[in-house]
Amino acid sequence: LRKLHPNTHLYTSQVFIKDFPGKVFTVEDVRRPGGGASDIGGAELVLRNYPGSVADLRARLKLAEGSDKRIFACTAHDDRKMLVVCSKAF
Repeated sequence: LRKLHPNTHLYTSQVFIKDFPGKVFTVEDVRRPGGGASDIGGAELVLRNYPGSVADLRARLKLAEGSDKRIFACTAHDDRKMLVVCSKAF
């Protein structure tokens, strides 16, 4: 289990951890924030250790609300900003 950044509070693993005490998602894609996300259609947007607000980023990405997808806008261990596109694992 690896933490993306000390202040991001998101964890990744190559293997499924059965008794993990949190929500579990499958990572589908990792993007740069400037790349946009309008091709996804809609998604729940969550910011973790990322500047700005959900409303501002949603408008910049041209991202509709809702869907079974979740996008985490976050900061990686090397202070790089990124968008992690996920779907619920269960």
